[in-house]
Amino acid sequence: MQRTTRDHSEIQSWAQKHGGQPMVIDHPRARADRLGIRIDFPGESHAVLMSETRPITWDEFFRIFEDQELLLSYDDEPMGDDPTEWYHYEKRQAG
Repeated sequence: MQRTTRDHSEIQSWAQKHGGQPMVIDHPRARADRLGIRIDFPGESHAVLMSETRPITWDEFFRIFEDQELLLSYDDEPMGDDPTEWYHYEKRQAG
């Protein structure tokens, strides 16, 4: 079942249940005006992506999450071999 939330406890609990750890995308050549966040799950094999990320604390993850006004849409019982397909971010709607 697909769920969408901004609740920090729910997000952290779901990620940890599946072995997920908070990461920041740190690509110095991109010169992006915003940091990117992701959740790293065991078994991911995207070498390029992994070389551009570094671990952060959940507090740092949620600070960026709130600064960028995001929601997390996730599959509460993810299936498939590619963890990058288990979730995605959405921008919160105004109002």
